[in-house]
Amino acid sequence: MLESEPDRCYVCLEECETKSPCECQMPVHERCLSEAHHVSQRKNCSICHSAIQVKNLDLFPIPSTVFRRHPENQITGTVIGVACYLIFIYLVFGWVGKLIAYGLGFQMDPEWGAFWTLEHFVAFVGSFVFFTCIYNSLRRIN
Repeated sequence: MLESEPDRCYVCLEECETKSPCECQMPVHERCLSEAHHVSQRKNCSICHSAIQVKNLDLFPIPSTVFRRHPENQITGTVIGVACYLIFIYLVFGWVGKLIAYGLGFQMDPEWGAFWTLEHFVAFVGSFVFFTCIYNSLRRIN
């Protein structure tokens, strides 16, 4: 007796034990059928043209080890980061401005920790403008 050849999936041509859920009952893997119908966007069988219900398999699953941020958390984190950066710049340029003014002989408030004052703000603006001008001048030279 001759051995019967095993059924082969009509999409990938590998051995297959499952049948198509339509009238022709052709051998096909569920994943192959799902991928083929996802690509072709068909509502019927490509062989017998009868109506077919294809299971929507997750063709491209997201790995469980990947952490996905929610957009609102990302925006909040960005806003907090920018605010911290701006406060840091304000403090540093204010202190540098106070040091420059103190070195030039201006009368300075002895309390260097008072950074929410008009004096600190003026020192910040002055040093920021000064260093921005120097940076732009050096950039034009090079």
